[in-house]
Amino acid sequence: MQSIITLSLTIAEYCVYDTALKEAMWIKKLLVELDLMKNNEPIKLLTDSTNAITTIKREKYTGPTK
Repeated sequence: MQSIITLSLTIAEYCVYDTALKEAMWIKKLLVELDLMKNNEPIKLLTDSTNAITTIKREKYTGPTK
């Protein structure tokens, strides 16, 4: 099922990473509740997409990335 339509691969990858991070945060919360992980441990999200990394590191979002 397709939930969004994007005009560029960069935006599509950014949306995927956003969803993955939300799921990782939920899993971390569960692991903290089960006392299997400390709350102060960071969540690592890895990618090899240069465009997605550049988009995420921007301090100001414009156009379709708002």
